Parts: sequence; structure tokens; C-alpha cells
Amino acid sequence: MHTVILIKCKKGYTVKDLFDLHVRETILRPESINSYRTAVRAFVRDYGDHNGDIYISDVTKELVLNWRQKILKKHAPTTWNTYRTAMCCLFSHGVESGWIAENPIKKVKAVRVGIRPKRTISQEQRQAITEFLEKTPDYPSPHQDEFSGFLPGWFWLSVFKTLYFTGMRRRQLVNLRWKDIDFDREIILLSMDGSKTNREWSIPMFPTLHDHLQLIHSKTVERLRDTTNADLTNRQVFSIGLFNPRYSGVNSFGEIKEGQITNFFFRLSQQLGFRITAHGMRHTFATELMRARHPDVKAIQELLGHANINMTLEYMETDMRQLRRSMNSLPPM
Repeated sequence: MHTVILIKCKKGYTVKDLFDLHVRETILRPESINSYRTAVRAFVRDYGDHNGDIYISDVTKELVLNWRQKILKKHAPTTWNTYRTAMCCLFSHGVESGWIAENPIKKVKAVRVGIRPKRTISQEQRQAITEFLEKTPDYPSPHQDEFSGFLPGWFWLSVFKTLYFTGMRRRQLVNLRWKDIDFDREIILLSMDGSKTNREWSIPMFPTLHDHLQLIHSKTVERLRDTTNADLTNRQVFSIGLFNPRYSGVNSFGEIKEGQITNFFFRLSQQLGFRITAHGMRHTFATELMRARHPDVKAIQELLGHANINMTLEYMETDMRQLRRSMNSLPPM
């Protein structure tokens, strides 16, 4: 006979208490904390009481099913899946801590998401981006309002080229420091601070990118005339606040934020009429390398920093030229 163990659920524990517990007892990245916080806010917004919270003992499978339906009416399936993953993790922590007997989130499945072509950026689009940023001035001037959100042009062109020639994530670009740039050996260190897989690795510096990073470096040194080389090594490479005061940095150093990169590419997309994202550049990087005659998939995996090669393959998009080349290898009838 099995012994039934009843866990006493304390009425006073709420979803926000569960969030605080998880953040306090788990080592999390700031991005992960924000993901949990966003899911919790969405849940208590829809089902919270007048205090903007809800007791975990009141969260049932039926309530979660209703929430899924409500989310899917307004958002894409990926949004629900993201919320579900976060909330499921929180409630599992509650079960482990004895706050609740079972995890009601697990009883409601994620939504299957159709596979769409990756949003890569074509060569023609990359050329259009380059031409627009090359004609963007350093400073605002009369009758040039269309450039106001893209100043200085040389800075954002360097950001664009860095994403394209390295395939690094937006977070890695934000965490890039001058100590990570080795101009003599032409190597870039992608530190653990910006890594999604808790590891760091080095990648070669593309010759064209070398010139853009040298330009950023020289202009940074010019702007920070009283800064020693030792102080400079720990500074962010892409400190937009040094060159455009309209950007508010996270500190007095004028450092760039991930959201500012996202907003820049959103404005650029509106300006040029096609969708551009930082992550799209990462997909483009992988896809272009894969389109080589004899691609080295293992090397591409290392460049992207993937722990699993299957993830690398998901980043790659074949084109009609590749499909036709494969079909042409068929023997004749």
C-alpha cells in the first residue's frame, strides 16, 4: 500500500512570492529574471486580485487553460510558450520547496509552432543598409531630419558590420570590452558575460571588421583623452553615449543597452522598408557560411558558440541555388 503524503499549502504564498523565492535561491542572468518577471506580470494582470497578485493555491489547471486561451487571442503561440516555460519553472520550484503539492502549469501543454524560413538579410539588403549608413552624417544638420535616429553613421555601420562578420549575439556585443579585442593577433574574445551557454570562446577578426573596430577605438581614445590604457581596456567597445548624447547609457560611461540596438534596427527597418534585426544578422552569418561549396559545419558551430550542432543547423537557411545544386547531383535516368 502506498503512503499518501499531503503537503500543506500555505494560503499566504502568492505567485509573486514564488518569483521572489526562485530569484533568491537560483543563480540567474538578468535576462532570465526579466523573462520570469514578464510572465508573472502577465499572469497577475489577467487573474490577480485588487493587490495585483494571486495565491498559488488558487492556480488550477482550468485557470491555466483559460489563461492560455486569453494569451493566444492577443499574441503569437511563441509568447504563450515563453510564458508557460517561465511559470512552469517557478511552480516546480514551489513544489520542491513544499509550498504547493503539484505543478498545475505542467498539466497544460505548449502550443506547436509552425516552422517558418529564418529571417536572413539578403546581399541586396545588406548593400542598402551599408549605403544608407555611409551617407549618414556624424552630426545633425539642417534639412537632414531623416538621419536624426541614425547618428553617427560610422558608429552604427560598425555595429552592423560587427554583427554580420562575427555572428555574435546582441548581448555579446553589449558586453564586448576593449580587453577582448586583440588587434595584433586579429582575434575577438566572446566573454562568458555575454554568453548564453556559460562559456567563452575566441573568433578570428575579419579584415574588413578590423578597420571598423580600429575606427571605433581611435574615436574612443580621442573622446577620452585623459583615460589611461589600463582604464580603457575595461570600457565597452560600443559606447554610443560618447558620440551621441541623446542615448542614455546605463552609467556615466555612456554604455549602450540591448534595447537601444533593437530600437535602432527597428528605425532602420522602417526607413529602408524591410525587416532588420540583430538576431537576423546572426542567422545571416550562419547561412552565408553554410552556402560555401564545402561548408565546415563543426567550425560554424564553434563560431556561433553552440553546445549542440543541431542548434547550428537550425540557424542555417538553404536557398534555391543550394537545392538546385543538390538535385543536379542525381544520376540521369
